[in-house]
Amino acid sequence: MAHVVSVLTVAPGVGSNEVWDLDNGEALDFGTCRCGGCRRTATVCVPGPTALRGRIVAHPDHWRVDNPGPTSFLVEDLEQPHNTITVVAGRAAVVIPFELGRVRAGAVALLTVFGPEPATVEVSTVPGCPSDRARDAGDLTPGTGYFEVLRVLCEPRLRGEVHRPLATSAEIAATLTGRGSPISARAVDAHICYLVGKLGLAGVRDGLRAHRSWRKEALVSAALRWGLVGPQHLP
Repeated sequence: MAHVVSVLTVAPGVGSNEVWDLDNGEALDFGTCRCGGCRRTATVCVPGPTALRGRIVAHPDHWRVDNPGPTSFLVEDLEQPHNTITVVAGRAAVVIPFELGRVRAGAVALLTVFGPEPATVEVSTVPGCPSDRARDAGDLTPGTGYFEVLRVLCEPRLRGEVHRPLATSAEIAATLTGRGSPISARAVDAHICYLVGKLGLAGVRDGLRAHRSWRKEALVSAALRWGLVGPQHLP
């Protein structure tokens, strides 16, 4: 059986620069190590100040990430760095549609994952990933209220600020008001709800039900991955 996913540990410490090959259905657990010297089968232990636990699961046309630990981590697309997925604490079976990705804890790179060429996966099984309806979302109109809200929401990621928290509705409203487009936080929320429905993202809620900003996370992931908002839209 051919290996479908390879994982390279890139963080300093035990297990550094080691490659783990995974077949279909196999998993690799990883996490921080307090002692700096422990090692378990199929577990990557890396020194670090933050408690971190995660799992990479191989599939023939994608790979998934579980985060059973208390700390969020980030998965970034190494081929298109503006594409990122935040895997919050408690989320499971998050489909990663990147062929080449890196798992980070804050500024620390932990793993580089060489996965299979991704295939389209339905949104019901992909928390944070848009459905096929997003392919036909070319009628988003720049200059409209909902598009301006989406643009402000995506600006930090477009500028490469992958670790910056997403703006709150009040912050988005203040930014747009300062740019000459007065709007209330409640109106921002209404535009966000409209976009979630328009792009068919309501199905991601189950995967993010414990996270209050699930709509914003889903929108940013969808908009950047499908090119609905890009650098050309930066003010």
